Amino acid sequence: MASVKESQVLGAQFDHRVKCLLESTLTTEALVSAARSIISSLESVEHFDVFDILGVSSVRLHGVLRAMLDHANDCGGPEALRYSSSTISACGLDEHLHEIGLTSTLEALRELAITWITHFLFFFKAPQPYTAGAERENMLHTGSVTQKQVLRRDAVRNPVNGLKGEECTVILDGDLDLTFYMFAVHILPPTIGKLPRESPNSIVSPFNMLRSYCGLPDSALESINCHLEHPSNYITLDWGCQWAFELFHWSLIRTEEPNSYKIKVFNPEHRYRLSLYDNVIETKVITFKDYGNEDVSLPDPTYFRIHAAIAGVVHDSGVAKFLDDLLQKCSFFVDEDPLPLPESFDDILRDVRIQLMKESFYQAKDLEE
Repeated sequence: MASVKESQVLGAQFDHRVKCLLESTLTTEALVSAARSIISSLESVEHFDVFDILGVSSVRLHGVLRAMLDHANDCGGPEALRYSSSTISACGLDEHLHEIGLTSTLEALRELAITWITHFLFFFKAPQPYTAGAERENMLHTGSVTQKQVLRRDAVRNPVNGLKGEECTVILDGDLDLTFYMFAVHILPPTIGKLPRESPNSIVSPFNMLRSYCGLPDSALESINCHLEHPSNYITLDWGCQWAFELFHWSLIRTEEPNSYKIKVFNPEHRYRLSLYDNVIETKVITFKDYGNEDVSLPDPTYFRIHAAIAGVVHDSGVAKFLDDLLQKCSFFVDEDPLPLPESFDDILRDVRIQLMKESFYQAKDLEE
């Protein structure tokens, strides 16, 4: 696969079918039922269902569609569920609810799932810029104005494991010293501010997906980068928790109490990063307060809601592992002089292809020797 281009299958005619379903008198429950039935047709045809990248990583696309449907209501509410179910149903039905044919249905389902991976979910999972050296270790002094505000708001304390202080040393098992630094961490990653803005009116454009699936209003989308850098999109964490949070291995689920949340672990392999001592972290209630008394906004529950829903999507679908396997093949993981961080899925493909060419070259050189 050379690149990921704008789909030729999901064009104006597809948009028309989706809009007809969205505006139809069909109940959302009926659309969800139709979507689940259509997804099952993809699951049974491996040729269409498997999305493989250069033999490095693959994912089953029916799982992507199913996970997007399963977590839609949690992400953006009833409108998001109607959007996702209508979009999937339009792969198999025309505006008059007639079947469009099995081959056309499978092609559309495949293209829809790939588009959701490469033009939407990727931007949540894309690697974040790494701040090195003194800037990481002294964020309270060298961070941005917003980062300093957030650290003071949270009393320079990780609410998940209770570690406190700009720099703190913990002794484990009596002799192992670990030093932790506190960072102001984005809830929604700044990379979603780089979502492509072309064809904003298309049903499956990245811009429209943020609106329709995440439930973000146009007012927020028009100034998305400002919202992403607002204190309400930050939480204080130490590096271990930060790394797992940014990779969507865990999230926070809102409780009935204001500004209170419970922890949800999506990847059990990384739950040890959340707590040094407490094995029952899922029962812990985390409450945010403005400890700095500077009238700094607390974390926005909308951002945690979206973060948790996307975490559910990428883990239930296999997209988390699919993207992680690709990213670990990229130069910024394996080279001393890496390429810039990828800003699109095509950047990953280009980087991975270069790494595979290098591997082939060195393998051939070893055989010659």
